[in-house]
Amino acid sequence: MSTPPQKTPLYRKIADELANRIASGEFIADRSLPSEFELAAQYQVSRGTIRQTFSHLRATGVVTSRQGTRREAVPG
Repeated sequence: MSTPPQKTPLYRKIADELANRIASGEFIADRSLPSEFELAAQYQVSRGTIRQTFSHLRATGVVTSRQGTRREAVPG
């Protein structure tokens, strides 16, 4: 009996798309990214999903964030 394929979580799909948009230059390095609210509306997901997305992108070095500021794309 084989195991069913794992379904990719939604936050990872969004993270991959945002990483591609950053790599393509759509979002300029060292500039603020859209807010959680804006991205939640764009992707039609909750802000919690967007927070998970940003957490993953921070962990993989794609974005940085500081308390009190918006997240920024890392120069690549």
